[in-house]
Amino acid sequence: MEQKQHHQDTNTNSKTQQQHIVCGECGANPSKYKCPACSLRSCSLPCVKAHKQRTGCTGKRDQTHFVPLSNFDDHLLFSDYNLLEEMKRVAESARRMRAQFRVHPYPKFPPHLRSLVHAASNRRTKLLLLPIGMSRRDNNQTRYNHRKKFISWTIEWRFHSTDVVLLDHGVHEDTNLFSVIEKHLKPGPWNHPLRQFCKENLDSLKFFICKNPKV
Repeated sequence: MEQKQHHQDTNTNSKTQQQHIVCGECGANPSKYKCPACSLRSCSLPCVKAHKQRTGCTGKRDQTHFVPLSNFDDHLLFSDYNLLEEMKRVAESARRMRAQFRVHPYPKFPPHLRSLVHAASNRRTKLLLLPIGMSRRDNNQTRYNHRKKFISWTIEWRFHSTDVVLLDHGVHEDTNLFSVIEKHLKPGPWNHPLRQFCKENLDSLKFFICKNPKV
């Protein structure tokens, strides 16, 4: 009887404690709900909506958020299982779409793009062409010169720890990249965001090429 009474007292205390937690949105009424995304407590549907509108909170739990093993339960296990199933479904759908595109390689590409892809392939470079309308494709002026048999590249420069993005068009395939980047790193007021790079010797700078997923 003592253990049963102790269990009842514990439940009563827990409920009383929850009632004492006021709504985090209006600050007037006892809370009834806890947001799965940010754990803010609210008392009613209007307060839930007001919280989402005020903070931009989605109200959905981040399925990739780290959870300590001590807090792991069956609910989280089931949530992780559903996430893995969804990822599997998306991956299989992408695989089927990719197989369809492979039936006719470059079916809708104009001749100049097909020749560019072929020329790049001869140089052991595989080009991945974005769909029409994508900004990166619209800004890319890479071309293959049939008469002189060379590729002129568009190069996009991104500088670490800055928001600076620079584009160079018509770069001959035999051009030394140091000579291209050098003109962007000359001291001057226009390249103030790049002053940390201007102070360095070109030989000490490190350049990285973004590696795209294999297809």
